[in-house]
Amino acid sequence: MPAWTRQLTRWLRGAPRVVFHPEYRLPLPIFSERTGFDCRRGELALESLIALGVLGETDVLVPERVGWDAFALVHDDAWLEALTRPEAHASVFAVDPSDVPLAGLLDGLRRTVGGTVLATQTALTESGPVLNLGGGFHHARPDRGAAFCPVN
Repeated sequence: MPAWTRQLTRWLRGAPRVVFHPEYRLPLPIFSERTGFDCRRGELALESLIALGVLGETDVLVPERVGWDAFALVHDDAWLEALTRPEAHASVFAVDPSDVPLAGLLDGLRRTVGGTVLATQTALTESGPVLNLGGGFHHARPDRGAAFCPVN
């Protein structure tokens, strides 16, 4: 077992809480092909944590989708309107607008932000580590997306 795996396993042994939903999978296979970014990153991390014996499938918290009002706390109206069009996502993910499955992408973004909210609430009310396997997308600005991140 590599040293980083042993270290991670020791850190997580304290009753970890993991937030995950299958909608975290980015529905943009062309994005994976062009960038090498695996759209299944959350699934793969979850499978690894289960395989390492760090957690069981019942240890996973399932987030709800947030509403547009949650996005409005961070993003301006013009950007929220732009997110309803494939062109906005195409520019963020460097793909063609015709490659953007808008409904699936928006559902996944709403679920991912819901995961951030759930992980935060859990961290504030329970002891031990909390991991949102859909997290890490934090480059967006109030008026635009950036670096493969349409929302923050």
